[in-house]
Amino acid sequence: WARDLDIKELSMYCFSVQNFNRDPKEVKFLMSIFEKAAKDLIKDKEIHNNKVKVRFIGRLDMLPESVQIPAKELMEATKNYNDYIVNFCVAYGGREEINDAVKKVVKDVKDGKIEEIDDETFKNYLYINSDPDIVIRTSGEHRLSNFLTWHTTYSEWFFLEKPWPDFSK
Repeated sequence: WARDLDIKELSMYCFSVQNFNRDPKEVKFLMSIFEKAAKDLIKDKEIHNNKVKVRFIGRLDMLPESVQIPAKELMEATKNYNDYIVNFCVAYGGREEINDAVKKVVKDVKDGKIEEIDDETFKNYLYINSDPDIVIRTSGEHRLSNFLTWHTTYSEWFFLEKPWPDFSK
């Protein structure tokens, strides 16, 4: 749908850092879905024919190796594509992203690599350095839930009652 609507970049909140607190069986099941999806997308002709860059965004070191390995292989296989970008936010949290960015900034300041910090400079330390025009929140929730905290300050928000599986074009 994104390609049909000429949406060049799509970010999906798939699994938060806080989701690791769920029942271990549920987490294991969800991780198996991410693993299969990454392996399938590596071979997906649409990804390659349409030059879709696929990125996994978040604290990927928190994921099991069975997910990390195919995720990294997929990112490597699509790193030079730029017609479309799909970001799967897994082991992700907006606050965590900002905390991780601040740590990188502090390190670079200590190393003398930065003289001035402003919004544009800081943005380069985030996992994603683009800002969405639109955010669609499904399932009747009316909250950010720690999703793209820095990025969505000027985004248009749409809150839908439908759960994600029922979301349609």
